[in-house]
Amino acid sequence: MIQVRKHIGKRRTLAAMICLLALLGLGGCGKVSAPDTDPIDGGNTTYVDNEAPKEITSKVISALDATFFLSSRWNSREDHVFHFVVEDRDGILVASEEYTGVSATADSGLMSGLQAIIDKYGLVSLNGLYDVTAGLPPEFQPGGLSVEYVSREKLSFTTDNDPYAAWAEEMYDLFARWFSEQGQDALYPEKEDSQMNYPG
Repeated sequence: MIQVRKHIGKRRTLAAMICLLALLGLGGCGKVSAPDTDPIDGGNTTYVDNEAPKEITSKVISALDATFFLSSRWNSREDHVFHFVVEDRDGILVASEEYTGVSATADSGLMSGLQAIIDKYGLVSLNGLYDVTAGLPPEFQPGGLSVEYVSREKLSFTTDNDPYAAWAEEMYDLFARWFSEQGQDALYPEKEDSQMNYPG
């Protein structure tokens, strides 16, 4: 009977020591609160705005902001990151791309083309989503889309970038083609101008 009590006493002492170590931050037997710092690499932060509509009645865009990395597309500087903006400047809609510096007055063809891409890929279904993982390589860094309509409806989402996202590829293609039609080709890769020399 005395031996049993000794074993019980040893177990209680051991448990008390483990809890003491936990309180000192050395592990086990205690509640650990999340650190008040940025998420560690690989940590995921997800937020869904349940008030964000999944249907938008207007088809007339008044502002747009899109950021993405595309593995299959690059500009004249061989950069794969694109940041397209359409904004109101003194009552005139102006389209631009941050990294190449191209800019021109937006027209109905560009704006209706952008809306067609939004509709084709059902991007409104992502409205209100924020889903980001910390510490990913550049091609997966957060990207997304923000759109405002003349009706004051809004579409906005931010997610880990998909470097092969079809909607982003089509949006790049639309902007690159449209800017080229305005005489600005910086969104396209440099044309190969070297001449082939064949041995005589």
